[in-house]
Amino acid sequence: MAMTLISKHIFKEFISLVGGVLAGILILYLCVEFLQKADRLIKYHATASQMAKYFLYSMPVMVTMSLPLATLIAALLSLGGLSRHNEIIAMRAGGVSRA
Repeated sequence: MAMTLISKHIFKEFISLVGGVLAGILILYLCVEFLQKADRLIKYHATASQMAKYFLYSMPVMVTMSLPLATLIAALLSLGGLSRHNEIIAMRAGGVSRA
């Protein structure tokens, strides 16, 4: 099934918001994680490359935990943006169904 122009527009906006929100959550998560682990990292004299590897290897878990929240926030923001610019009203007036 081919995507319509409206579907492509909404999908593009949603995916860009998911990426941005996920990046923001991950940055915040990394900062908090670093501050929590800073004592141990200093105590055991971890090098910068060891710290980078530790946080790089913990990224998949962070993404797995953050993706549902990022998706929810992006959905709310994308619907809010469509509503703010009256695009939902224009779609309804153009004959696009609610489903």
